Amino acid sequence: MEVALREFTTDDLELLTAWANRIQSDQYMSRYLPERKTSDLASGERSLLWYVIQVDREDFGSIWLEREHRSAEYILGILVGEENLFGKGIGERAIKLALSQGRKATPIEKVCLNVRLDNQRAIACYQKCGFEISGYGVKQGVDGGELPYARMEIHFDQGK
Repeated sequence: MEVALREFTTDDLELLTAWANRIQSDQYMSRYLPERKTSDLASGERSLLWYVIQVDREDFGSIWLEREHRSAEYILGILVGEENLFGKGIGERAIKLALSQGRKATPIEKVCLNVRLDNQRAIACYQKCGFEISGYGVKQGVDGGELPYARMEIHFDQGK
């Protein structure tokens, strides 16, 4: 399977919602799109790098890097919108592509994410991409229940 990324456009929002509903994304993640929903420029640096994940030239998901607080720290979000594609290495390849493309577009020193502790497949994927667990926390779910999560990070040497 060939995995590639293309720029996300506002025309893709409806498709993203369909993917999120199809896989019942709320059982894996607290949100399926970035807080900023536009690719804006700030001080010449991209604050949102948002892509559609393509598998064999067909659109199957979304991945984004969203800058935190005007720093070189970004938050990673990803959604693979077909359950039959889970566990096939697509997420790992998409993450590595997004990190590579993102680092070419703007200075990125650190990328962070929160992942539910019960999502062991995702944790393993992130670890394969170089992320390490840096802490733990608990979020409140929409149903009021507690959702334990791990915070994961990857750091980049700006000289490389």
